[in-house]
Amino acid sequence: MTFVVDWALDPTPSLTVVTEEVMEDVQPMLGPGSVCVTATGAVVVSEPRADRLRWTEPDGRSFLIRGVPGLVDGKPWEARFRHPFGVAAAPDGSVVVADRVSNTVRRVDTDGTVTTLAGGPYGQGDLQVGEVTLRWPTSLGLAGAGTLYITDAASNVVRRVSRGGTSTVFACEPAWRPVALSLFPDGRVLVAEAQWAPGRTTGRLRTIDP
Repeated sequence: MTFVVDWALDPTPSLTVVTEEVMEDVQPMLGPGSVCVTATGAVVVSEPRADRLRWTEPDGRSFLIRGVPGLVDGKPWEARFRHPFGVAAAPDGSVVVADRVSNTVRRVDTDGTVTTLAGGPYGQGDLQVGEVTLRWPTSLGLAGAGTLYITDAASNVVRRVSRGGTSTVFACEPAWRPVALSLFPDGRVLVAEAQWAPGRTTGRLRTIDP
């Protein structure tokens, strides 16, 4: 089965479930940005335009994690996001979220509880990122050892945060802005980068060794 974030020409895009036999729309949503499947089989979709996440369990039960802009941790009905975009599944069933406009990385547990891992106006969070300030995090990935990779788009760098919380600049090319990434099984990182110039936008894919 494949899950596709479908913008198409519909002003209210939806998550399309694609199998060998059927393609159907499930619960129309507002501007999906990214999608992942958790270790328990739940499908999590970010809806940046609505400042929320949509979590759907394998049995079809679905719930929203707040749709009010802000930076607040807590239960699903308490937490707030600011344009959550990239999502990545962790081995324990939780999801890590690049909360783009709040410049943070958040974690959503299996019960929907939200905590801030890194970033924010005061750098608070369980993962202490030292003096590093995130600027427009858009995408992220979790490696097998618990290492977190973040595309810090407005800083033009890819950051690597170890399981112990140490943050380093993993890749940096000032002329290119990293906007998305994915991890190979062997640890290599695939980065999609963009470059803007007057009247022209170019892009490329780059593979980086761990």
